[in-house]
Parts: sequence; structure tokens; C-alpha cells
Amino acid sequence: GDAMDTQLPAESFEAVICVDVVHHLGRPVDAMREWLRLVKPGGRLALLEANAFNLMNRAYLGVEFELRVFLNTDDNLRAWATEAGWRDARVTPTPTYTPSGPPVLAKVLDLVDRVAVKVPSARKLAALWLLSARKG
Repeated sequence: GDAMDTQLPAESFEAVICVDVVHHLGRPVDAMREWLRLVKPGGRLALLEANAFNLMNRAYLGVEFELRVFLNTDDNLRAWATEAGWRDARVTPTPTYTPSGPPVLAKVLDLVDRVAVKVPSARKLAALWLLSARKG
């Protein structure tokens, strides 16, 4: 369906949960505004998006439909949610299950991911961003 115009009734859901969707949208703020309309007061938004600066995610360089993943910075995700009207938007680095990467690098990628999640100065290397917010 159309993320910016779902044509679903307002306030009909407790939460909107998306995985690997936002970077495919040309207007993420408009989609997040529509999702805000869909949730009941106090409803939640949870988005899981790839972080292009993680070593494993660099494999998508040059894949045309994945290029917008470079806009998925923690600052942009938070700003888009806030601009759309979501409250308490928070982005946290989240590890991934690295065996999906090259098997020969799995241990190294897993270590980088685990460090990135725990060490503030390394958070930009985490594989995934988890955006959470609520409807005020």
C-alpha cells in the first residue's frame, strides 16, 4: 500500500512497526505523519532501519533501490519523526544477527556490532537503528 496515504481509519491501531521500510520512501516525514494519524493516543512507533555505515551494510553500495539508506542517520530518523509530530523520538543502535553476512567475517562483524551498541563513540557503526516514539 501507500505509506503516505493508507486510507485506513484514524486511531485504529496501538502501534506502527516497520522493518527496512523508511529508506525506500521518498518522503519519510509524510509517511510518519500518516502513521501518527493511524495510532490511538499514546500509540507507539517502532522502526528498524539499516545503518549504511556498518561494515556489513556496505555491501549495498551501488544497489540503486538501497542508496537512500545513507539518509538513515540516527539524527535524520529522530528529526523526521519529530517533524511528523511523534513525541519522545529516540534512536538506539541495535545489533543484528551477523551470520547473514559473509561467513568468513561473521565473528569480526559480530564483534564490531556488539562494541558499537555498547560504546557511545562507536555507535555510528551499529548494524541497525531502532527508532521508537509515541503519539502525545
